[in-house]
Amino acid sequence: MEDNHKDCFRGYHRSSKAWYAKALKLDRVQVGFGMYHPDGGTSGEMIMEWVELSNKETPRLKCFDDSWSALALFKDLIDKMGSVDSMDIQEVEFCKMLDECGFKDLTQYESSNPKTTTIVLEEEVTVSIPKRLAKELGLIPKQ
Repeated sequence: MEDNHKDCFRGYHRSSKAWYAKALKLDRVQVGFGMYHPDGGTSGEMIMEWVELSNKETPRLKCFDDSWSALALFKDLIDKMGSVDSMDIQEVEFCKMLDECGFKDLTQYESSNPKTTTIVLEEEVTVSIPKRLAKELGLIPKQ
């Protein structure tokens, strides 16, 4: 099992805190964590996300079965999570646990390219018009 993660290290990303967070258009706070290769990529990654449940943000672990061997390496983290069962910890507390368990914060808080430090997003709208008019305006092909 550990051979699957040879030469990898523990790491995490705070999606909502990254410099490009607005471009992701996330509907909830997420922290991706797992085993990462020094040259890039992952050998097992999972997501802790916060969903509204009973009028409060509650953490939920999401993990596909090809990451279970990585999850099995995180017994120390699972034990910490067990100690706060049903306490609805938030992102900051979860990341503190990750730090305490030796995970490296890989979040890109700032862009390495000064030209892309801000992403301008325009608000989008959805418009419904008759198909005939859309063809006339050239919005869809005339067929």
